[in-house]
Amino acid sequence: MVESTNFRVHRYHFIRESYVFRDMFSPPVPAGDSVEGQSTSNPIILEQIQAEDFRSLLWFFYDSHYDHDPAEADRFGTWKGILRLSRLWGIKRLFKLASEKLKALELSDPFIKIGIALEYKFSPEWALPEYVAICRRPEALKMSEIAQLSQEMIVKVAALRERPQRGSLSSSAVCDMLMKPLAWDDCL
Repeated sequence: MVESTNFRVHRYHFIRESYVFRDMFSPPVPAGDSVEGQSTSNPIILEQIQAEDFRSLLWFFYDSHYDHDPAEADRFGTWKGILRLSRLWGIKRLFKLASEKLKALELSDPFIKIGIALEYKFSPEWALPEYVAICRRPEALKMSEIAQLSQEMIVKVAALRERPQRGSLSSSAVCDMLMKPLAWDDCL
């Protein structure tokens, strides 16, 4: 059960893909005890999980082989939900796939991808086009955007934005600055 929705699904995909579920379903059950998840009256309750994220994971397990990508309107939400649950439940192969799918999406707000990169501790290269966009854009960064960045990243982005030809910064120049350790010269 997720939120107030009772999902009836096979254990197969969960046991095959996740050590968390393999461990959950492996202990022996004493005779006469009711096994969690064996009936609708005793469901497995997954707390702090959103039903929409769980639906996305089920889409991948059951339908993605027939429809390789979710509908255009909800690709971001689907892959973000899959990314979240695959990390939570140790589904490494699916985590990698979801991160690749999210990286390939073009989103209107660069800070959405930057936020994902920071939350999941991806290298800045994962969101390089988004970092290039915020370094090149003429508008000042908003406080809500700056608040998402670490102090070191704020200094690096500010240094790049202060360059005279920031509108034509190359991806490699941005990547070099973001990936190298911060030095005093970068702040001058």
